[in-house]
Amino acid sequence: MKKIILLIAGLLMLSTLTSCMPKCGENEELKKSGLTGKCEALVDSVVATTIPTAPSSLTATRDGTAPTTTINLSWADNSADESGFNIERSLNNVTFTSMTVTAASSTSYADSSASQNTLYYYRVSSVNSAGSSSYTAVASAQTARSFKYLFVSASTPAANMIGATNSDSICNADANRPDTSVTYKTLIAATNGTAQSRTACTSANCSGGASEHTRWVLAVNTEYRRADATTVIGTTNNAGLFTFPLTNSFGTCGGGAAWGGFANDWTSAVNSCGGWTFGGVSNATLLSCTDTSSTALDKSGQTTCATSHNLICVEQ
Repeated sequence: MKKIILLIAGLLMLSTLTSCMPKCGENEELKKSGLTGKCEALVDSVVATTIPTAPSSLTATRDGTAPTTTINLSWADNSADESGFNIERSLNNVTFTSMTVTAASSTSYADSSASQNTLYYYRVSSVNSAGSSSYTAVASAQTARSFKYLFVSASTPAANMIGATNSDSICNADANRPDTSVTYKTLIAATNGTAQSRTACTSANCSGGASEHTRWVLAVNTEYRRADATTVIGTTNNAGLFTFPLTNSFGTCGGGAAWGGFANDWTSAVNSCGGWTFGGVSNATLLSCTDTSSTALDKSGQTTCATSHNLICVEQ
């Protein structure tokens, strides 16, 4: 009997999947011993003869708690005889490449090999030695960015924007928005003592920390880039301020400047067109769109409010 068992094992090891079944019936020693049926049953237990049922209900979700390049996949396992699940990924929903084959009975997978700010498409099939099932419906998700946008508005509003916070609506409707799914606020200062005011610092460079902010727009320890998603402007410190010099300037503005309202130490300048409510004979400071030193906060001192300028808009 031991010899017969070893013979069957040898057949399984040496035969291809397609030829193993016929060889059970062709082997004379197995025929004489009446063990052909046992051989075939053993082969059936090792070699699948039916393609598994396809999985379904595939979802792809960006993981908000893991690194920003992680996308979590989940699906329903509808088969009892798969050896695993083949996961495929695509950048264009046309050409898919196999990423991995999971273990049998798996219903989830975390793709941590994706790049930031990229849309990915996924599909999954169940597999065994008989072949591969059809695919699930395609699911997609986009990885997050590790930076925020800061852009120069296409709009050039007059100074009477009805306060600093109402100027935000101009940014959120602006044609230059690089990502229309997020909100923006204006990099501007006004200390008119109303709900429309906005303050970065009450002391030079916020010596008291972020507690000096009022309705401030820059996040702490965050990298900001221009609308091209490539040009780095700078990274804020733990007080939510850029330190100078900037890596690159804010961008391109008409006349090289945008409405600002800052002194060159992040405190608010005096007046600022009545807190951005007055467009007549008054004064305000301008942000430089070309400078990278602290003079970017105050281009050339006070300038008249009876004009129009771009805004610097910041992703929230």
